[in-house]
Amino acid sequence: MTRRAREIAEPLCAAEGVELVHMEAVSEQRVEALRVYIDKPGGITLEDCARISRQLHDILDVSIEGIMEHFGLEVSSPGVNRPLATKDDFQRFKGENARLKFLDPLEKGNESGEGTQKKRSKTVKGLVIGISGDNIEMDINGKLMTIPFDRLIRARLV
Repeated sequence: MTRRAREIAEPLCAAEGVELVHMEAVSEQRVEALRVYIDKPGGITLEDCARISRQLHDILDVSIEGIMEHFGLEVSSPGVNRPLATKDDFQRFKGENARLKFLDPLEKGNESGEGTQKKRSKTVKGLVIGISGDNIEMDINGKLMTIPFDRLIRARLV
C-alpha cells in the first residue's frame, strides 16, 4: 500500500516543486497514519504542507479504495533528523553525521580487510563519506566502514 501511495505522491510532489523525501505507514496509540515528508531548497512552509496534503488526500482517496477511511494523512518537513533513503541522499549529505540501522548486525571495526573486533552492532553512527557503487562509506570513529546499501533498514541525519 505504501509503495502504491508513493507512486502516486512522487509525480504530484515533482509537479509542485517539492521533493518527496520519505513516506511511511505508522500506527500510534491505535491511530493509523500515512506520513509524508517533503522538502525543497530553502525549506518547506506550512502552506507547502497544506497544499500537498489537500491534493494528495484527494488523489489517494480516488486511487486507492478505502485508504483514507483507514489512514490519516500527515505531511511535514523531514526536520533536522532527515531520513536518508536513497543512494543520492548519501551523496547529497556527504560530511554530515548520520545514524544507520541494519537488519542484521555488522562487524564493528575496519571494513577494509584488516582485523575486526568481536563486537557486533545493528546500528552505527558516524560521518557520511558517500556512496561507492552499491556501498555506503562511513567514517566511524576515524575508521572507514564500507556497508552494503541493501543491508540498510533506516538511516537519519543526527
